[in-house]
Amino acid sequence: MFRRLFGGESSRDDLWSSMSSISSMLAKMHDSGVAASARRHSGVIFEQDDANPFLAELKTNLDDILYVGPGATKTAVEIKDDQYGMRWVVLDDGNFSDLLSSTYTVANAIRLNGGSGNILAASFHLDLATSLIPTPADEFSTILESYVIFRFDRNRYYPFMPDSRKEMNRDAATEAQLGAAMRNHGLAVEGNPSNWLGLWDMPF
Repeated sequence: MFRRLFGGESSRDDLWSSMSSISSMLAKMHDSGVAASARRHSGVIFEQDDANPFLAELKTNLDDILYVGPGATKTAVEIKDDQYGMRWVVLDDGNFSDLLSSTYTVANAIRLNGGSGNILAASFHLDLATSLIPTPADEFSTILESYVIFRFDRNRYYPFMPDSRKEMNRDAATEAQLGAAMRNHGLAVEGNPSNWLGLWDMPF
């Protein structure tokens, strides 16, 4: 089901250039005085395939890639399952540059080891100020908890904002406003909102 929704592998090769646009967005927001910050977790969602040797021993393989050699990272990694039968690589790092780099490394490792058809999306957890969105002058800015999803088949991001007031419901109006704001601050945002697929039960 998930693979049909997210589609196949993108024809573009420059994954890092596409994924790293979120870092540029946050820097531009900071420079313009917008309150926007990344939390310390991200996740890569994929369909498990035990017939793939790399995926069958994924944690061991990722430990070898992330923690050995001159490019070793301190990013913590866990493998978790959600209630929909999908598997997540959950990453934890207080340094967003390292978190982004490790998220890319995990995704690229899966793609390069026979898993390009299994990997679906990466998710970053952000706090974004409502000052991103036009409001009456007398209304105070508050912080919105949001997920920013990267679709590997589209090489683009989009906002995902579950509505805390109702289970399995999302705040589509605010998502649209956040999407426009993120695009205005340089993020490569998926242009078709029908491709902004919800990812429920993220394990972080």
